Amino acid sequence: MRSVIILFISTLFAFNGFAQEKKDFGKNTGYVYVKVNGVHPDSLLIEDGDVKIAIGKIGSTYVDPIITNKTNGMMYVDYNNSYFVIDGKTAELLPGKTYMKDVNSEIKNDKIAPGTQLNPSLVSPFDNGSGVSGVTGLFNDYRTKKVYKETGKPANEKMVLVILKDDGSKITKEFNFEVMSAMDVDKIVRAAKKKR
Repeated sequence: MRSVIILFISTLFAFNGFAQEKKDFGKNTGYVYVKVNGVHPDSLLIEDGDVKIAIGKIGSTYVDPIITNKTNGMMYVDYNNSYFVIDGKTAELLPGKTYMKDVNSEIKNDKIAPGTQLNPSLVSPFDNGSGVSGVTGLFNDYRTKKVYKETGKPANEKMVLVILKDDGSKITKEFNFEVMSAMDVDKIVRAAKKKR
């Protein structure tokens, strides 16, 4: 009985260590792991005298920042000048509430009143020209595997968020995403575990 308990406890510690190592690669969104500005998205906090930005949720097709207006004036998320860089190409950034029929129209800025938060779901649309449209995969498993195979490094994607202040000045915040395939992370963690 004593040996069964010891085996159970040692197995529990082994699996716990295995899970913690995967977290070092960021947040698991299903097929990929994502870090933002070098840290787990749950730990990210960008703050200055005007705004505080954290990541509420992140998935393969969306990023949900939590933007807090720390000023006494109105602020506006400028979607028309904000963008993603996906696979080395500039891509539109839109609030998820945008209807596909409105994608080619000017997108209205969201307001952030003084002392309040805004939590938009940000996506990037696509239209293949043949009547098929939808949301682009921001963090693509196939693309990240290819990058890792060629370079031995995570794929890098980016989001640039432009916020306008009441006085007309701009605040620009960059979010750099390091993205790795869940399959590659599993291989790395297994290899590291064997070396122990």
